[in-house]
Order: sequence, then C-alpha cells, then structure tokens
Amino acid sequence: MSESLVIWGTAALLVAVALIPYVRRFQKRATADRLRREEAVTLGFDRPATQHPLINETLCIGCGACVDACPEGDVLGVVSGRAVIINGLRCVGHSRCAEVCPVGAIEIGLGDISDRPDIPVLGTHNESSVPGLFIAGELSGFALIRNAVAQGREVMEEVARRIAATSTRGAAASADGQPIVDVIVVGAGPAGLSAALVARQHALSCLILDQDDPGGTILHYPRKKMVLTQPIEIPLYGKLPMEEYQKETLLDIWHDIIRRFELDLRTPERVGRISREDGGFALEASSGVFRSRYLVLATG
Repeated sequence: MSESLVIWGTAALLVAVALIPYVRRFQKRATADRLRREEAVTLGFDRPATQHPLINETLCIGCGACVDACPEGDVLGVVSGRAVIINGLRCVGHSRCAEVCPVGAIEIGLGDISDRPDIPVLGTHNESSVPGLFIAGELSGFALIRNAVAQGREVMEEVARRIAATSTRGAAASADGQPIVDVIVVGAGPAGLSAALVARQHALSCLILDQDDPGGTILHYPRKKMVLTQPIEIPLYGKLPMEEYQKETLLDIWHDIIRRFELDLRTPERVGRISREDGGFALEASSGVFRSRYLVLATG
C-alpha cells in the first residue's frame, strides 16, 4: 500500500513539475493580455472598424488557440479565462481564429456599422434593402480574396435558387427588344468572377461589367507584390493551394478563368445609373443600357 502511495505521489510530483513552466507562461501571457486590453480600451482600438471575431463567451474555454493562429498577431488575447478583442482595428478577416477554435466559439462578422455610410446594411445571403440586388466582396465590409470568393459563390447560389424556383432561366427580351439576362455582375475581381463561375455552373445567362481590366483591387497593387489568398476553392476552376501569390500570377489566373469558362466580360464599361425596371434592373453603362433580373455588385 505504502509503495503504491509513493509511486502515485512521485507521479503527481512529476506532473506538477512539468506543468509549472506552462502555468507560469499562461499567467504571464494573461497579465500581458490584460494590460494590452486595458490600453486598447483607453485608446479605442478594441472597437473593430469592420470585420472582426464574434466570441461566444459561454462556449469559450480560454485555450488561446485563436490568439496563436491570428496572422496579425495582436487582434485577440485571453483575459480572465476568455478570449477578448485587443486590437480590433487590425483584424482583416483571415478567419483563422474561427477555424482553429476547438469548441466553435468564434465566427467572423461585422460590428456596429451605423456610422459607416460606405458599408451597406445587408440581409440574408448579402442581399441589400433592394430585393434582387446582392453585394459581394470589399463593398460588403469584408476584406481578403478568400472572403470575396466565398461571398460571390453564396450570392450567386441564392440567385440560382430563386431563378430555378420561378422557371425563368435564360436570356429574354424587354419591350423594346433589348436582351434581359438572368444576372449582371458589376466588378471582375475575385468576388465577381466567383459569382460568374457559379452562374455558369447553373447555366444562367450572366454579364460581367467592369470599367477596368479583370482583377479588382489587386490590379492596382505594386508590381510583384505578394497577395495573401490562403488556400481557396474557386468554383469550377479548382483549388488555389498556396498561401500567397505574386500579383502578376494571380492576374494570369483570373484571365485564364475568363478564357477557359468563356465568361461574358464587357470592359471597359463604367456603370452610371442603376434603376428598377419591370421587376429587374436597368444599368446605364458606357456603351449603352444593360438589363437583368438580378444584380450583383462586386466592386473592389
């Protein structure tokens, strides 16, 4: 009996000794996070500008995996055993924190945008207050190519679902004989091309209008700039496996997508006035008026 107690006591002592460095590091980190949090609150840095982690405090176990995973380094911290936002202004929506959380306590969303007139208030599937008009990409307040591709896919899947429910698929003609397509996508960046690929997947008639060459914001980056993409799945095209690509390589991929899937891109087309017409949309652009049943704004 005494021998068993000695064995168990020795084992407990070894475990305690092994845990001491971890506990000390955890306490040191918690203290540093608390001080950073207090400073951030004082300076107003804790209030995110747009996208940021939404933390469910009931589920959070304070493991710190989200803190370690964040590429920006100081967006999150652990205070009083729970993850908290330290510097919300630095969040760009990588979503790594949400991916690594072992209990699903984090999702990426927008904060209070009531004082941000540049960011539209959106409903389910990123639909605007105008029925049939969807927003995808940077215009929605979310940065990063990965988010843009996901939003483009989501909004066009919803458009395809609605068109399938009404059995009005394919190009038609207006009263004056002008064609009416299923959907017009404004913007040939990652969000717009992703949306157009899903439209192709569902055999929808789709036009892409852009005032510039394909690429969106990336087009105006400096030469040879490395662009963070994270591994992403492009509809129809397949996976981009690398974490980042050189600007020129990424633009070549966009051009290849347009050629390979014969996307109907009209450029340069600067869209001016957008109006409602017969339940759809009429867009006045550089070369004339384009009409559609649904509209996706994917600029940026």
